[in-house]
Amino acid sequence: MRNRIRIVMIHLNRIDKPRTGGEYVYRVIYEELVRRGYEVVNISSSMISKWLSRYDTQLPRFIKGALRIALEPFIKVFCLASSLYYFGGSRHVVITSASPDFPVFGDLTYHQPPAGIEFWKKSPSSLYEHVSNAINAVLNPVWNLSKKMMIHISNSYFTVQLVRKLYGVNSIVIYPPVPLRKILIYRNRNKPRENCILVNRLILEGGALLLPLIAKHLPSSMRLVIIGRMDYAGKRVLKELKRIGVKFTHLGFVDEETKNELLHRCMFFLHLGVNETFGISVVEAMAAGAIPVAHRSGAVPEYLPAELTYLYPREAADRIRDLLSRSRRELEELRERLQRRAAMFREEVFREKIARLVEKIAEEKTRA
Repeated sequence: MRNRIRIVMIHLNRIDKPRTGGEYVYRVIYEELVRRGYEVVNISSSMISKWLSRYDTQLPRFIKGALRIALEPFIKVFCLASSLYYFGGSRHVVITSASPDFPVFGDLTYHQPPAGIEFWKKSPSSLYEHVSNAINAVLNPVWNLSKKMMIHISNSYFTVQLVRKLYGVNSIVIYPPVPLRKILIYRNRNKPRENCILVNRLILEGGALLLPLIAKHLPSSMRLVIIGRMDYAGKRVLKELKRIGVKFTHLGFVDEETKNELLHRCMFFLHLGVNETFGISVVEAMAAGAIPVAHRSGAVPEYLPAELTYLYPREAADRIRDLLSRSRRELEELRERLQRRAAMFREEVFREKIARLVEKIAEEKTRA
């Protein structure tokens, strides 16, 4: 059957160098289907834009922006036309990242929306966004039709409810792949842990403004280690931390090896995001033994014990104070429980589940 079925991936993601959890999901799907012997055609709107940008390196910035705006409708129409061509054939299984922002036809789509998406009411801030929204409005009937014709996969049970609320469709749950192998075989994993808390991403949508409210109730001996992306809200937070006398180190973007080292060095991991649709960084911390404390919302309660979650800033600080009062043996037992739970989300589990689903769709299309 694998010689007769072609897999076509039509999506928004860059799978050559994934930058987000969503992009990593599509990279893993692509790799697993190729490994199983399928012919896989990859059509990515992001990679098309990247390919086209190779030819405008000498152009002024405003001309590059104008070209990007001009090409946007052509790229979306090309992806839509490709999906119609392949979706209609009995020898193709089409995997997409279909959404109102990317209306295409397909057999299945994987939903991994960003945290807090149900509260977003963001107005377009650039001409590109205005043009993109106008195109989406024109193509909205396509999305209303296509969403009823595909299998929807959600990255958590929380996302199942979210997808039903936002799009009016039902979905099944396949938890996303978490790259745990490098974390679990870390060479210095038995080194003593430092009295510090790792914090990832100081951005407004990621709950950055909660950090000063939590930090002011932490023991004065505790140091924050801040990594990852930072926006204007994050810069304000750093100034506030300095003003109230909180000890912190801001490292900015770090590579995976450095992040892995920090996860094994810090005692705790503080997650600020509210209504996370999964929370890959929380699971990575569980696997590394940096005990996570995360907001009690979204998908986090599906896998993180209630004793490590909070609703209010003071409660987050109290959770960390409680953990500091425990014996070394108690903390090691807690780390072992968290590591066993994190293993449920290892990449191999996702690969097997997604491949079985694709093979089932391929078999049904072949029989039709």
